[in-house]
Amino acid sequence: MENTARTTEVIQGVVALDQGTKEAGAIVWWRMSGDTQRADLVTAYIAAGLNEKEVWGDPGPASALRRSMHSLEEKRRLVRPLEKRGAWALVTENVKGEDISHTNLATVHLGDDDKPTMNPVIPDLLQPILDGFDYYSRTWTTDDVSSWLTHRVLHSCNAVTLRDTGGVYFVPRNLLDLWRRIVGALRSVSAHRVFEVPALASEEAVASILDAVEREATTAATAMEEDLVEAELGARALRNRAEKCAAVVRKVESYEALLGTKLDVLRDRLLTLQGQLAAAALVALAAKSDDE
Repeated sequence: MENTARTTEVIQGVVALDQGTKEAGAIVWWRMSGDTQRADLVTAYIAAGLNEKEVWGDPGPASALRRSMHSLEEKRRLVRPLEKRGAWALVTENVKGEDISHTNLATVHLGDDDKPTMNPVIPDLLQPILDGFDYYSRTWTTDDVSSWLTHRVLHSCNAVTLRDTGGVYFVPRNLLDLWRRIVGALRSVSAHRVFEVPALASEEAVASILDAVEREATTAATAMEEDLVEAELGARALRNRAEKCAAVVRKVESYEALLGTKLDVLRDRLLTLQGQLAAAALVALAAKSDDE
């Protein structure tokens, strides 16, 4: 994530200085630093009165092994994925003059018990792999935390991204308290830095936020319209998309109320699409019943 100076350019025009202008919400971004123990975050969530189920689970065995394996890499010791998913090779690179050759030291994969197994066993390397596997099985990396904030927390806070590439987001004022409680829990158990500045309901701010809402909703609508026309979806998949479309409608309506601006064309497009998806789901369900 950008530092404060580089982010200023992105949010300029959204953050007003006139303190008499009504606050619409906040612009937020973050900079990740170090690993985070998921169990500590769950404890902080509970202490803050938050729903612990909103905290993603521990990394799976495959992710833990991958991270453990890559932690062993050195200048001449390489880690390479094998054809079988979740299997790895430890390789030594040998350099003699201008010639380079490679020696396979061992292969490592997850056993039936979802624990790492090595063949042949090299004790000096197996133990660090096991230790790393244990550590990464219960630890979130910076990528994990950033992904969780982006895809779970900001979604829960009805936020929109202010840049096509992400990184800077708007959280509406009615959900700022939830956002701040979540950030407080994260800060209490990590070194991550999360920044927030007020977004006031100035003309430029409203235009920037509406542009973000329209961009997000239009992208979602286009993808669902293409699925409806091109993909051979079953009844369940069509119902899921109809529910997703309804959620997008609710989000658009919430921003209309927040900013006092109507997005009639976009909302009508989404409502029409929602009806088409629901109707297609009924047709697919009826066809499935006839086949049975």
